[in-house]
Amino acid sequence: GILGVLLPLYVLKRMHEQEIELNYHIELIAFGDEEGVRFPKTLLGSKSLCGDVCSADLEVVDKDGVTLKSALEFLGANTNEITKCAYDKDDVLGFFEVHIEQGPVLESESLPVGVVTAITGIERHRLFIQGKANHAGTTPMDMRQDALVTASHIICFANDLFCNTENLVGVVGELNVYPNAVNVIPDRVDLTVEIRSPDKKIRQEAAEKIYQYANKLASEQNTAINFNHNYEMDGIKCDEKLQSILGEAIEKNNRPVFHLFSGAGHDGLAMDRLTGVAMLFLRCKEGLSHHHEEDIDYHDAIIAAEVIETFLLELEEA
Repeated sequence: GILGVLLPLYVLKRMHEQEIELNYHIELIAFGDEEGVRFPKTLLGSKSLCGDVCSADLEVVDKDGVTLKSALEFLGANTNEITKCAYDKDDVLGFFEVHIEQGPVLESESLPVGVVTAITGIERHRLFIQGKANHAGTTPMDMRQDALVTASHIICFANDLFCNTENLVGVVGELNVYPNAVNVIPDRVDLTVEIRSPDKKIRQEAAEKIYQYANKLASEQNTAINFNHNYEMDGIKCDEKLQSILGEAIEKNNRPVFHLFSGAGHDGLAMDRLTGVAMLFLRCKEGLSHHHEEDIDYHDAIIAAEVIETFLLELEEA
C-alpha cells in the first residue's frame, strides 16, 4: 500500500540525513498487484523474489482472455527473465512490512500501532448453481427450479458458519444471476465464497460443511451445483525473534506492546518461504479498508516512523 512504501522511504531518508550507517543492507521494495484483482494470481511480485513464479503461472487469463504474460510484456517487462528476480536465502536477514490494520482492533484499544503475530490463510471457491428458467407468473411455486433461491440459502448458511466459528471469517463477495430479468425464474447463479483463517484445518472444515450443505440443498430443490476450488494460500506465523525486536522498539518509544493477527493477506505470505517476516500495523479510522474514507492519523504515522527506525537500530544490535 501507499503507507507501506512512503513511510519506510521517509524513515530511510531521515536516517540517511543523520548519517546513520548499519551493518546490514536495506532494500525498500514496492510490490505490485499483491491482491490479484485483474488476474487470479496473487502475490506475483513477492513470489518472484522467492523464486516461486514459473512460465505456467504467467498463462492465467483475465475476464477478457488476456494472459498475465502479455499484460506484463505490454508494460515493457521481459517475462523470460522473471526467474532472475529470485533472492538467495543466505543473503536475506528478514522481511519487514508496515501496513494499516484494515480492521477496528487497534482503534478499539486506543493504540497507534501493534505487532502482527500471524497472517491469515485464504482460500476461494466458486459455486455454479444450475436451475431452470421459466415464466415467473405461470410456474407454480412448488414446481420451480430457482437457482437464486438455492444460492440465497447457501449464502445464509455460510454467513452463519463464519459468525459462529472461532478464528474464521468469510464472505460471499460475488454473485452473478442469469438471465437476471424481472419476470424470469433465475436459471443460473455463479457465486464466490472466500474463507479466511490462520488455521488451515478450520478453513478446510468450513469449506467441507458448505459443500455438504449445498449438495443436500440442491437435491431438495432440484437444482445442480458444481464447485471450483480456485485459490488457496496458507497462513504463516511471523518470526518470533523479529516480533520480539519490534515489540522492544515499541516499548522504547513509550507505547504499549499489543499483539494481533492479520485477517488480510499480505506479501509476507510469500516472503515467509524466503526469510522471517515481521509486520507493524497502524490504527486506521473506523477500521475501514477498501473504502474511499480509508484513513490514518498523521500523528500515528510519526509514531510508526519512530518505531521503524528504532526497530532497524535494534536489529543491528541483535
